[in-house]
Amino acid sequence: MGKVDLGFAVVGNIFKSGFEPNIIIFTTLLKGLFKENRVKDAIKLFNKITENGYICTDITYGVMVDGFCSSSSSSSSSSATSSMNC
Repeated sequence: MGKVDLGFAVVGNIFKSGFEPNIIIFTTLLKGLFKENRVKDAIKLFNKITENGYICTDITYGVMVDGFCSSSSSSSSSSATSSMNC
């Protein structure tokens, strides 16, 4: 199990305990996904974050842009950036 997968397990436990993670936790997970070059997973998580009503910070958007610029998957990056609501 990788570090990001462990992070998702911790977030799952947070939800099960009746608490709700904040945008800082989700931003950290996004950064980890990009670091592991899991761009599609990062896009899915970002979409879930926004669909569930979390308000992304400038840091969240910065992580997304940096992750897209650093990734080798430019086609998915360009389509995802067009759907980011700034």
